[in-house]
Formats: sequence, structure tokens, C-alpha cells
Amino acid sequence: MNEKYIVIGSGELAVRIAKLLITKVSELTVIEYKYSGKSMVERLCMAEKIPYKQLTKNEITNEIKSELETSKVKIVSAVNTYIFPAEIVENPNFYGINYHNALLPKHRGMNVESHTIFALDKESGITWHKIAEDIDTGMIACQKKILLANNMTSIRLLMLQSNLAYEGFAEIADDFINESVDFYNQQGDGEYHPINQAPNGGVMSLDMKDSKIHAFLRAMDYGIISPYGMPRINIAGQQYTYRSYSIEPADDKEPYFILDGREIRFKVDKSGYNYILKNVALIQK
Repeated sequence: MNEKYIVIGSGELAVRIAKLLITKVSELTVIEYKYSGKSMVERLCMAEKIPYKQLTKNEITNEIKSELETSKVKIVSAVNTYIFPAEIVENPNFYGINYHNALLPKHRGMNVESHTIFALDKESGITWHKIAEDIDTGMIACQKKILLANNMTSIRLLMLQSNLAYEGFAEIADDFINESVDFYNQQGDGEYHPINQAPNGGVMSLDMKDSKIHAFLRAMDYGIISPYGMPRINIAGQQYTYRSYSIEPADDKEPYFILDGREIRFKVDKSGYNYILKNVALIQK
């Protein structure tokens, strides 16, 4: 039976994996779940002469179903929001693994780097697992850990995880091709995070513990673009957004709060940190 390889993803990791696989297999296509007309993945694939398609959800489903009729279809899902339906996953000609940026079963779902940080986890990492009908529940192919420093931000963690994910896939690439991956069951329980569920609803409060304020700022820090929109803070019944922040070393002074124009400076614990929120704006009700 013919074998066809598909890499489904929306980031640089998908292209790196495709570049690795295409040196080992005869027929490979990169598919990107369609968001807009412009795509970094398309540009990178064109530069590497890797076949590329940008498809809608229904188009992806129909494409895979069509290929499954005549070929063994081997799929690598990397930074991908397309959910594989049961009719595909249960097909005997389907064989696929998915990248997840957490140590499963902890923190299933989307944007889990932020929840990992907000939960004050001591470690994170990556998981490659078998694609299953239920999201992020498939048997594990490979895991790698990252120790979390207390200054880790979501954008920084994502970059570390992407590199580690490629390293992990490279280690199991030949086994994936040969269908000889040594899968093992997930152990323990974990929480599922929907795609739009920001840590603490995307809102910080001065009533939060110092450690959680510190974690919230870092968890919501995605640099220029955030999957959750602008983070917010509740103050005396009013809600403000902020565009940037800084965390300063602690001193022994008492807690304080200062709202000065478009800047908020505060401290919530005598032994805690000094926080500065910048480019603050009141949300009009």
C-alpha cells in the first residue's frame, strides 16, 4: 500500500519537521488550517520546495478521508488546532502523532503554557502522543522536561518548547516512519483548558497573593501578540488594561498602590515585589 505523509501545523515547528521528514520519505505535504490569506508557513515551505496547502476544516477532513481510501496516511500534528474526527482516527490506514506543549496528562487543551506558569508549576515540557478522538488523551510517544525559573514568561516558554519538540521528534522520526514507536499510557489526572480560557479569566486583582500576581503577569506575557487579548486589572470596581509591565526587586516597605496617569505602581505584600503596569487605560463601561 502507498504511504503518504502529512504535516499539519501553523508554525515554524511544522516546517522544521517537514524538512526532516522529506529527507526520509517519498511523498509529503504540509497542510495548514486556514486562518487568513497570509502565512509564514506557506512562505517557508515555498523556500524549501515543500508541497503546501492551506485548507478549511472540512477540506482537511475530506482530503485525509480521500487519501485513506487508497493509502496509509501518516500524520504529524504540530501546533495545530484542527481536531481529528473519529471517522479518521479509527480508520485502520491512519497513523498519527500530535505535539503538545505540556507534560501530559497535566494541562490538556490550548495555550497551556500560560496555565502552567499561572499554576506555579516547577516544571513543564513537551509531549508527543498518539492522535486520539479525545483531545490530548492519546498514548505517549516521547516526553521532555523543562525546569521553570521564576522569571519564565509564556513567550519564552513557547520558544523553549518548540525547540525541545523538534529535538524529541527527531529522536522518534525513524520509529514513526516504521510504525514502531514504543507508546505508553498516560498516568494521572489533568485539567483541560479551552482555547479562550485565560488564566484567572485574563484579569488580575490586588486581592491575589503576591506569588499569583507575579505568575499572572508572566503567564499573560506573549510579547507583541497575545492569544487572549490585552490583560486586565480590577481596582476598586473599575477595570483597566495595560500594555507592558515590570517587576522590581523587593524591599521592606509596606504595601502601597499608586495610580499616576497611565502608570500603576503597587506592592501587595511587605516581603513581595514592586510591580509597575505601563500604558494603562480605563475600560469604559
